[in-house]
Amino acid sequence: MTYQLIIRKQDGQTGNAVLRRRQVVNSAQPCLRLGGPGCDVELPGEDGELLRLETAADGVTRLFSEHPGELQVGREKRPLPVLLISGDEIVVGSWSLRYYVNKPAPGLSWQGTALAHLSRLAVLLVLLLQLFAVVVLPLLVVRADPSSSAVARQRVATMLDTLRRRAGAVATDDPQRQYLAAAIRDELDARARYLRQYDDDMSRSQRREMLADLQRLAYLLERVEDGSVLTPLPTPAVNPGVEQLLRR
Repeated sequence: MTYQLIIRKQDGQTGNAVLRRRQVVNSAQPCLRLGGPGCDVELPGEDGELLRLETAADGVTRLFSEHPGELQVGREKRPLPVLLISGDEIVVGSWSLRYYVNKPAPGLSWQGTALAHLSRLAVLLVLLLQLFAVVVLPLLVVRADPSSSAVARQRVATMLDTLRRRAGAVATDDPQRQYLAAAIRDELDARARYLRQYDDDMSRSQRREMLADLQRLAYLLERVEDGSVLTPLPTPAVNPGVEQLLRR
């Protein structure tokens, strides 16, 4: 068994000074002598042995002193040898000693260990649930939403059919407009064939890209229908004198 002694000099110094001058001794030896030179713990200003602590095999520590008249343990004087109890204050002469038994820290019971593991597991589960709710769940909801997928499919199919009818109805004698109308019909027919083959396997992002392509083709088709494929060239501003020469 080990014990600790906190030793202070009883003098007229302030509390802080006394605190700075304290001495802490930890001992596990069966006999500890305190006093002047030659003792296990030397106390300045003392001559010879002042105190002796003997620890038996059963862990009981007894206090012996050559100065019983000056010895006081706690608030009363006890006959020597004094059986020390953890927390006892020993006063002898101008010295004050506090005796403490060093006990090993108690180990955790299986209930405490299990509770600590369960707490860590609960925190981990909460973090995983939050991650699932923030990252995984929105993706699952989007993929599992049949209404949004059906609406996107219907929009693409309706717009494609409308554009194919409009492109087939373009009637013009302008070769340039005829060529552009034929090119737009070819693009629309290619997308119609793609939809017939892969419509069931298309993702939402692919349908959005298909819809964006159809909107661009609709803009071009509108230009072809209006005859505004190319911007008309502006009329040149001719000087009146030059214009008269040209007329001659």
